[in-house]
Amino acid sequence: MSGTNAQELSVKAARMATIRQERRQAGFVEVTVWPPVENVRSFRNLAWKAVEAVTRSFPRNTEIGKQRRQRGRK
Repeated sequence: MSGTNAQELSVKAARMATIRQERRQAGFVEVTVWPPVENVRSFRNLAWKAVEAVTRSFPRNTEIGKQRRQRGRK
């Protein structure tokens, strides 16, 4: 791994750590699940509906991430 690549990964890791911390402080918990491949889209949509249904706001890192999530909805 080159020095530049390692540095970029370190910056990304620090950014994700900050995002996770902000989300925990807002009262959200990260979970990992392994749904069957044929159910991934509906499961993801259901999860985002649950996030959006609460009255407190969900800390989003960028509008780009929101656009990516919207792309998967049908």
